[in-house]
Amino acid sequence: MDAPLKIKVVLVTMAENYEGMRMTAAPTFVDEDRGRALSILKSIGTEVVYDGLICDPNTATKCMSSVKKMEFDMIVINVVGWAGGESAFIVTGENRDVPIIAWTTPTVRMTLCGYFELTSDLKSIGRQFKPIIGKGKESVRELESYIKAIIVAKKLKGMKVGQIGDVPRGFVDATADEVRFTRKLGVEVVHVQISEIFSEMKNVEPAEIDSARKKMAVISAAQVVSEIDLSESVRTSLALEKVVRKHNVKAGGLRCLPELQKHAFPCLAVSRLSDENISIACEGDLPAAITLTILGELTGNIPAVFDYDSIDPPRNILRLWHCGQLATKLATQTSDVVVRSPTYFDQVVGPGAILSFPVGPGRATLAKLNRTADKMLIVSGEVVPPEERFSGAYAEVKLDPNVFKVIETITREGLEHHICLVHGDVTSELEDLCELLSIQAIRC
Repeated sequence: MDAPLKIKVVLVTMAENYEGMRMTAAPTFVDEDRGRALSILKSIGTEVVYDGLICDPNTATKCMSSVKKMEFDMIVINVVGWAGGESAFIVTGENRDVPIIAWTTPTVRMTLCGYFELTSDLKSIGRQFKPIIGKGKESVRELESYIKAIIVAKKLKGMKVGQIGDVPRGFVDATADEVRFTRKLGVEVVHVQISEIFSEMKNVEPAEIDSARKKMAVISAAQVVSEIDLSESVRTSLALEKVVRKHNVKAGGLRCLPELQKHAFPCLAVSRLSDENISIACEGDLPAAITLTILGELTGNIPAVFDYDSIDPPRNILRLWHCGQLATKLATQTSDVVVRSPTYFDQVVGPGAILSFPVGPGRATLAKLNRTADKMLIVSGEVVPPEERFSGAYAEVKLDPNVFKVIETITREGLEHHICLVHGDVTSELEDLCELLSIQAIRC
């Protein structure tokens, strides 16, 4: 993944105006809780650019005046007392597009009074915020999840994603509403013609193909494909890589059929780019490509896109399959990989080469943005060793929710036929990201 971003945080602690109440000093818990909040934020890698104390509208105005010219990504409002509703409006008024965390320690006396003043006032004006209750391990985990979501949302803004060729005929549900994706996520969609790949193929020299083959460790794995088909797949791979780098796209939906598949299946190309953290989704599916990028950024792991295949109800298993484009790093070991001719139900269906192997076991998240960028399916489970061996890319996932419930949800919500998988459980981070981007999180 790219180098991690450092989130800049404005921390304001809200407490009562003890001086105005003619108390000689504020209770010691105010500074203690304020210090703990600051320590937690620093420990999880944020940069606290401002740390202020608010107890009434005047101090709120002074704090916001101090941060006015600062660059920051998030406001954390740490509540340890009642500072009045006007203070809440002052803090949030000029920062309408900045994510806000409303944080409190509910075991401290009178904190809930101030906290509910804050949260009810924010709700009354329709201001979005992330509530976090407490400063224990689970609360810190919630804080980390939200910050990860903010980082990904920030990375999406201005990210170049490629629509590499039009969506193939018949794959209607892979068609992205580009206007909505641009407006909601901030991505920049770059249109690339398939003809560019064929033009680059003509420029690939035999020596380049030989050199690339020597560098592809996977080629030393079991090989059930002709030398000509393998070389043409390598040629296609080199051409696609050049086009992707030329346009500087981070992800792309690739029109892999019928033109490329008639020449040589481009699965090796997709695999090689995936190994380098450039997410390419089959069949022109740009929403899937963006989902892959999100999953990769959240986990640091390599994701993959699949078709839904079938289920095994007694084991609560969802089977996933695709032609053979997985990143080789998803295999448990290189010896599991077979380089073979493209097959479907054990019959050769075209020229070129694919990579055939199952995804290695482990906790996993399944997710998919829909074509209009207003819904995201989010499901957790465990990739398990498959009971059957297939040709192509495949995975068996033992779901946490009931597999029939998942199918019913996909059907009811009108979600599409592709699904993305990544190792690791980032369901919480995805829910936070959906909230930040005003996307409906679909859970089972």
